[in-house]
Amino acid sequence: MNKITLQEVFDKMLFGLRAQGVKSEGQAPDGSFYCVYRNVNGYKCGIGQAIPDELYRPEFDGTADTLEEGVQLGTGIGTLMQKFPELNEFFSGCSMHDLYELQDIHDQFMPSEKGESMIEFEYRMEQFAKERNLIYTPPSA
Repeated sequence: MNKITLQEVFDKMLFGLRAQGVKSEGQAPDGSFYCVYRNVNGYKCGIGQAIPDELYRPEFDGTADTLEEGVQLGTGIGTLMQKFPELNEFFSGCSMHDLYELQDIHDQFMPSEKGESMIEFEYRMEQFAKERNLIYTPPSA
């Protein structure tokens, strides 16, 4: 599998999350919500938008057997890249810092409900692009 560039991750995240309109969340055993790469509704997080179907595994988010462990240990992209070498190879064209920052933009600034404002998400993505000389495409009017 080819390496993905930061521009490609950025584009997949930007356009995928715009179309989706909400963050990807799962529910922990205690009833709280947390961000996941893919949820039961088929939603994907920012980084999850870039992970091809053939690389995705349910263990990335925790399975019925490992959900508690996943919630306790965290499923940040750095942890996943350590556990799954194929992800490490796929994202090797991107810095870990940039991937963490993109993951944080999803987790902190995507709305939880459809129809909520995405202005802050768009602003953060535009700033991220400017700081890294990436191409940002504004939403169509």
